[in-house]
Parts: sequence; C-alpha cells; structure tokens
Amino acid sequence: MLELRHDVKVSTQVSVLPQIVARASLLELSQEELEHHVREKVDENPVLELTRIPSRGSSAMSSQPMGAAPDEALARLPAPTSLRDDLLWQLRLTCGKELLSVAQYIIENLDERGYLAVHPFEIADDLAVPERVVEEALEVVHELEPRGVGARDLAECLLIQVNGMRSSEVPEGMVEFLEGEFAELVRANDLKGLASPQTPGATTYLAFIRDQLYPYPQDAYRPPYPTPNDELPAHPPDVVVGRDDTRFIVNVPLSERLALRVDGAYESLARSMDAGTYQGDSATIKRLLVQAKELIANITHRHTVMSEVAAAIIEEQMGFFEHGPGALKPCTKKELAQKLEMHESTVCRATRGKSMMLPDGEVVPFDVFFEDALPIKVALAGIISRESTDKPLTDCELADELEKVGYPVARRTVSKYRASLGIPTASRRRS
Repeated sequence: MLELRHDVKVSTQVSVLPQIVARASLLELSQEELEHHVREKVDENPVLELTRIPSRGSSAMSSQPMGAAPDEALARLPAPTSLRDDLLWQLRLTCGKELLSVAQYIIENLDERGYLAVHPFEIADDLAVPERVVEEALEVVHELEPRGVGARDLAECLLIQVNGMRSSEVPEGMVEFLEGEFAELVRANDLKGLASPQTPGATTYLAFIRDQLYPYPQDAYRPPYPTPNDELPAHPPDVVVGRDDTRFIVNVPLSERLALRVDGAYESLARSMDAGTYQGDSATIKRLLVQAKELIANITHRHTVMSEVAAAIIEEQMGFFEHGPGALKPCTKKELAQKLEMHESTVCRATRGKSMMLPDGEVVPFDVFFEDALPIKVALAGIISRESTDKPLTDCELADELEKVGYPVARRTVSKYRASLGIPTASRRRS
C-alpha cells in the first residue's frame, strides 16, 4: 500500500543578500579594477552617466576642500622606484667617470634576481673595451647595496655579502667554504649536496647563510614603504591626505573621477512610467534603472567606507602623521573595526592592496599602519636616531643593539625593517 503523508520541518538557513555581496566585492577591488568595472558598466547600461560631481563620502574628516586640489597632490606622486633605479643612483655617487658607462651597462643586464645575466667577455665585446675594464666595473657594482648584486651565481652572491662584513661577524672558514665545496655544488646544480655538504663545520655555515644572508639581491631590496607587491604603486593612491593649519583632511580621488548619475532622459522616462503614460518596454527600463541605482549606491558606499577607515587610521596613528614612522603604535584591523562599528572583514577589504598619499607626497600602503613588528621598528628607529652621524651603525650592529633592549632579530630582518621605515643604509647615513 502506498501511503501519502505531509510532514512539516522547520529549519534555519543563512542567506546572503546579493546587495551585500556586490558591496563587498566592490570594496575589495583595486583602484584599476574598480575603474575598469565602472567604465564597463557604463558601456553596458545606457542609464548610467559619468560626471565630475563628487559623490558622497569623498571626504570623511571635513567638508572643506583640501589645501591642495587632489589633482595637484597627485601630480606630486613619485614614480615607482626599482632596484635598477637605486643602483644607478648609487653609481653616480661612487663610480669614477672612466668606469661609469660600463657599470651602467652591467646594471642594465641584471636579471630579475639581481644576478648578472651575461658573461663579462660578452659585455666587453658589446662595448669594445678590454675584459679587464669590465671586471673592474663589476667590482664597483659588487660594492653597491644590496650586497650580492651583480653576482653570477649563488655562491658568488653569498661571498660578496660575507666579504662586506667584519671578520669577527663571520664564522671561521666561511669564505673557504663558499669558495670551495659550496661553489662546486652550485656549479653542478647539486641540490642534495647543498643540503648536506661534507665540509667540517658545514652545519654552522648553513645556519649562518640562513640567518644572516640572502640568496637573491632583488629580494633584499625594499623601497620605502613597500606595497604587497614590493613596489611603490604606479597608479594614483586610493586615498589622499591633505592638511590645513589645524587638521588632516581625507579625499578619495576616485570619488570624483568615477562619480555616476542616472541620465536625465531616463529620469524623465521613469517619471512617465510612474504616471502610467509611457507606452514602451517599461520592464527593461526599470531593470536598467534598478541596476544603475544599485551600482551608484555601492560605489558611494565604497568611497564612504574608504574615507571613514582612513580618517580612523589618522586619528589612531596621529603620532605617525605628526612625527613620522618612529611614532607608530600597535593597532590591529580588528580594533579599528570595533572603533568604527564595522565588521573586521570590511576593514580588511577596505585596506587590502590600497595605498594612501601623505601630506608630504609620500605614498604608503594601508598595511603600514597595522604592522605586527611595530614595537621592534619603533625601537630600531630610536636607536638610529641616537647614533653617531660620523660612524652610523651597520645592520649587524643594529641587531646587537636591538638584542640589548629585548628584541633578538637577525641582521637581514633588521635590513628589512630599516628599509620599511625608509631609513637608508649606514653608508648613506654617514655625514
């Protein structure tokens, strides 16, 4: 027998509104992605129209205009800095005229790791100079920072770094190890041998390489305030911070460049449809109008959130804006979200991959304000501020000083933190 029954079950199910998903997606987009998305929607939807009228949320701290117009501030945006640019700048300060053009040519032939991609005799042939001259110019390049640049392989890269240290800082026999067994294993591409070399004391040497050296010069180079991609952004910043006599003012440049509105002709059609006098395809028009207004609302929401987050960061990190990186204090995105009464994920989306232009024209990523290592960086900045300008501390010496105040870190960690604070090497700090 077939029995039919009707059962009622009660259950709960979490569903996310499409509008919330759309807002979150827009907030996470980079500036370039957002601009591309908006212009694509404008092309698809005839109801949308780009305008120069700034949307709401273009300023979170003041309704007054910035001391300098956003376009003027963006005109001061520095060009992206690369390892090549930095090396050429160092060359102009240290290299004699007779070797300058050859050294420049060497730098132009460095690969993405910072290694010399061609043999010196090829450079000599290209420039019609003796190979001896190329070798002399290469020695000049090897003196540049970061150490190891211009090396022809891993062994030479590490050896250049070791030769730049004081003998007391290097384990006894380290140079011989790098010139001997290690160099042979590198040339043979013997990865297994590199993991367990036979030279007495190899364990100590490998530990020293791991803690104090770096395999690729490009990895050691960090321009001030590195972005997640380790380069200054080539596009305009997401937020511009200006300053008048008494306050900081936040501006979101895209809130003006990507301000949207509904085309006036379609506004008239909407009124006709409401009055019942329009005889055309009202369903299509209504759908386009709804999509347009939703996009405008979501873009406005993005600009507002960006402004509010930036304003909260300024308030929380006022010491940074007044006195520089040394005055940064610990702050998490969770704490900022609680202060703004937002969800932590909203703050994360609003700051991930985004950058801010400071009143002095410096561009920094938002993540600078949420560094986990801030206490160490503040201590490092303090040590450097008190050093002798005649004999500035090397990164090894800075590591020793940090250990004395309770922060045991490796030399290469010091190098990374120093660069993230925009502090040059010891040789450049010497007066």
